[in-house]
Amino acid sequence: MSKARALAAILCLATWPALAATPAEEPTAPEPTAPAALEATLAGEYALQGGQLQEAASWYLRAAQAAPGDPALAERAARIALLAGDDGIAAAALDLWRQRAPRTLPMRAIEASLALRRGEEARATRLAIALARVPDGWRHVLTAI
Repeated sequence: MSKARALAAILCLATWPALAATPAEEPTAPEPTAPAALEATLAGEYALQGGQLQEAASWYLRAAQAAPGDPALAERAARIALLAGDDGIAAAALDLWRQRAPRTLPMRAIEASLALRRGEEARATRLAIALARVPDGWRHVLTAI
């Protein structure tokens, strides 16, 4: 055995106990929901149940802004805003969602839908084609159009 290999083996054996004793990182608990986020979520849900889509979208966007660690609220705000026909709130909610979560097929479908509604046909087409190439992506293309 060469000197370099012997030295590497000794270093590995010497550091192994320290590496094995290193505790695993504790998973971080989600941030507690701020009262403002909870209040806005409840107001948004009541507005939604009452058929007030514009108001619900606005409340859900406020809830998403008040809960920085929650991508689900941003997603819900984006979806409701699209239903309400409010592209401004949809875009703001989509931006928050992008910051908080990895790009998913539903997120990409909302991007395509928003691009289509804004008259960005070339971008919407590119996004739809990219979605269609993914397994089961065609379902998301249908929701986008």
